[in-house]
Amino acid sequence: MRFGTLVAIGIVVAHVLSAAAHQSSPLQTIEQRVETSVSRAMGIRRIPGLSLGVVRNGALVLANGLGEATLEWKQPATPDTVYLIASMTKTVTATAVMMLVRDGRVALDDEIAKYVEGPPAWSGITIRHLLTHTAGLKDRFEVLPGGRLPMDSSAAQMLEAAKATAVDVPPGTRWQYSDQGYFLLGLVVEKGSGQSYAAFVRDRIFKPLGMTSSSLHDWTAIVPQRADGYARFGDAIVGSRRRYQFGVVSHYGVQSTVNDLAKYDAALTAGTLVPASTLTEMWTPGKLGDGRPIEFAGISYGFGWFLERFRGHREVYHAGSTGTCLYRLPDDGVSVIVLTNLEQASGSDPCGIARMVAADYVPDIAIPVVAAIADPNPGRAAKLRAVVEAFAQGKVSADDYTPTALKVIGDVAKVQSAAFAKFGPIQSFELIADDVLAATVAWYRARYASAVVQYRFVLDGAGKISSFQAR
Repeated sequence: MRFGTLVAIGIVVAHVLSAAAHQSSPLQTIEQRVETSVSRAMGIRRIPGLSLGVVRNGALVLANGLGEATLEWKQPATPDTVYLIASMTKTVTATAVMMLVRDGRVALDDEIAKYVEGPPAWSGITIRHLLTHTAGLKDRFEVLPGGRLPMDSSAAQMLEAAKATAVDVPPGTRWQYSDQGYFLLGLVVEKGSGQSYAAFVRDRIFKPLGMTSSSLHDWTAIVPQRADGYARFGDAIVGSRRRYQFGVVSHYGVQSTVNDLAKYDAALTAGTLVPASTLTEMWTPGKLGDGRPIEFAGISYGFGWFLERFRGHREVYHAGSTGTCLYRLPDDGVSVIVLTNLEQASGSDPCGIARMVAADYVPDIAIPVVAAIADPNPGRAAKLRAVVEAFAQGKVSADDYTPTALKVIGDVAKVQSAAFAKFGPIQSFELIADDVLAATVAWYRARYASAVVQYRFVLDGAGKISSFQAR
């Protein structure tokens, strides 16, 4: 239900691509190149089925299905296969809220108490806080003793569970991803519109856009062409146990297809649901109460969307833990929809695949092959290269990391350094991107004898590493 594998600090070792993996025959069409690379990624990540869509300037230019939507019945994945999109739903909920803001029925700085009766601890929490995950609310809230999720919960039971869940910090003091907050936004939609969340989304978004295969998650409904969900258990692919039935599903519960989501994406571009000025507001990094922009691992968050930047290109996206992602390059007019039936926690990496596909249409973001840029700070490059080389030996220096990062990086090095040691010595280390969103994010490409690895460093004002990732 949540964003899933995003970590604020540490190193994530993804599949390391050799240089040859990015060489395609010049005789291949762009569609053939995409199918080849996506098929390779599915094999590496052991994804049973995947549906893919590419939207350019509001038009669906590629729609395809690869693999199997259901392993039990060997049904092929297609652009009309229905997937539970999980936390991608937050983009829909945020859009619904902003539609009501435009209608004058909701105001961003209204306190939630205007719409939902809650405990005193919710005092000061606004709609804006909920949209930007800065309300101080926990993520999980619908838990039973022992940490288990109930199989069935009515909206009233969910609200009581939310009221009984302690608030972690005062609103506006830090960013903290929260399913609880987006559940409450579903109740705000209901109060502001006078309709159920399900009815509002159906009548104001799905029906007008012709999203005929989209609905809200309901295990009692018969849904034609719905994919089954899978996970990895050791080396085995097993059936997912997501069989929860909740009364309001504004935090995770849209189920849809590539063809339908392409209509949703095109409507956002065209200003059909909300005007361009509203979309700009949704795609602007939110701020904390003291005016600092939201920042975690060099990533920011607007209203229902994660925000990044690479080589000057804005990246706007949201993933779902079921293995789904809608990734947009708004300034380039390109969007990629990746829906898989393998959970993110099992390594499906849908946004990584979406980004890889987008690079075929916008070559300037193709990390492995983009031209290096002049490095204005060779001293920084030397330092970060030394950090990578030390990590491969399992060594971590307190001088290189922020105190928070230092708490986890040592344990990570013990587990993952051996994988880097196998590459041998670094042959070259070159800067490929140096961007600032809410923090300095520097990308370096290391070439080894048999592999190319892209390192993403997030640096604080003193040049210390707060996040270190290999992609």
